[in-house]
Amino acid sequence: MPVVNFYTPDKIDTKPLSYFFNSIEYQRLFDSENTHSFYLKDSDENVLARIHFIIEGDLANSFRKAPFGFLEAGIENSSALSAFINKVEDHLKTLSVNSIELRCWPECYDPLQTRLISRILFDCNYKIEFSDYNFFQAVTNKSSIELYKKPERKRLRKCINADFQFVQLIEPEPGTVYDFLIKFRNQKHIPLNISRLDIQKAISRYPNQYFVFELRDKNRVVGISVCVEVNQDILYHFVMATDLEYNNYSPGVMLYDGIYKFCQDRNYKIFDFGTASIEGKKQEGLFAFKENLGGMISSKPFFSKKL
Repeated sequence: MPVVNFYTPDKIDTKPLSYFFNSIEYQRLFDSENTHSFYLKDSDENVLARIHFIIEGDLANSFRKAPFGFLEAGIENSSALSAFINKVEDHLKTLSVNSIELRCWPECYDPLQTRLISRILFDCNYKIEFSDYNFFQAVTNKSSIELYKKPERKRLRKCINADFQFVQLIEPEPGTVYDFLIKFRNQKHIPLNISRLDIQKAISRYPNQYFVFELRDKNRVVGISVCVEVNQDILYHFVMATDLEYNNYSPGVMLYDGIYKFCQDRNYKIFDFGTASIEGKKQEGLFAFKENLGGMISSKPFFSKKL
């Protein structure tokens, strides 16, 4: 995995970079000569900014195997960040890249930084191709049921009355997790956009980042969710699947309810539900489900540029 460091001669105060999906640990899950990482550092080797790309032909995409891939910075110095972007582009041109794609994190993660980086990208002639609808909950002391709309409160009570059990798997077996996910997704003809190998590597290597939750009807697993800690303040709901035979119970509601309580216990500030659109086009059923769970919408723009 090629790594390129650029340096600034200026001394700039920086804050630590914390997003797991931009970390070297996450990049190592997909270690490949096609993955290129770029860092802006000061003379003391402090990382001021970072961005990663997968290069396929003449396209540099940051970062296709993650929910987002964007320029993460611990500084607010526009000139230094603009210069960094220009140097990254110049290097990419030497690799015969002529198109760049950047998938932003949800704006709710850090509105100020998101707007700052977006302005810099606009100044560097990037454009927004589309913006996805991303749902999230601000984690407070409120009970989750207070946030739900009436249909979801009713569905949650139905699961509780059926005595379903929400369980966090302390040492999940990654292969079994994948088997349930693919089984339930196949029942509903919904694709699973992660391979067995990738989910095995992720859960096995980073047990403190990946959390697995099950919903059980006695000894039968009727729903499963995998979440990822983005940083100490944010939990991302990565993937969920539920048993088709239990559709009339809507077990996903109880899974979300249990995960929200997990967020409260761990003092997360944001529970990221993920998107409810594909390339900006609303997925009506998923959109309504996440909205009924009390989710708030945060934009998640997709930037591009021709070099």
